[in-house]
Parts: sequence; structure tokens; C-alpha cells
Amino acid sequence: MPQHTARLTEFIRTYEQATNSHDITQLVPLIAPDAVYWFSDGSHRGRKAILSAIAKTFATIHDEICQIDDLEDRPQR
Repeated sequence: MPQHTARLTEFIRTYEQATNSHDITQLVPLIAPDAVYWFSDGSHRGRKAILSAIAKTFATIHDEICQIDDLEDRPQR
């Protein structure tokens, strides 16, 4: 389990850094084609819709900083 947790933590840190770059191309390989994101303006389905929503946020909030804390690795049932 520790190796699994380390991989997940590494992914989240990579995602966090990509988001903070405000370079949408860095996020492309990190978002699954069938992902669903929930933002304050609603949910977005699929990579294209999600990247569009993120790009809109980048264009609106120039100094936004993404910080992901309190990660938990819960056992799957």
C-alpha cells in the first residue's frame, strides 16, 4: 500500500504543479478522456469540456494558486 500511496501523491503533486503553471497543455495528459469535474459553475464531462472550463478559470483568475492538502488513501472495498 505505501507504494500505491506514493504514486498517488506524486500524481497529485504533478497535477498541482501543472495547474499552477496556468499552461493548459500540461494538464492534457493528466485528465482522463471520460473524467468528470465539479466546479462552482457546475459539472463538466470529458477532457475537452474540462480543459475549456479550466482555461476559462485561468483567463478569469490570473493569480489563482491550486493547493491540494490532507490527502487520504482509503482502502478499496
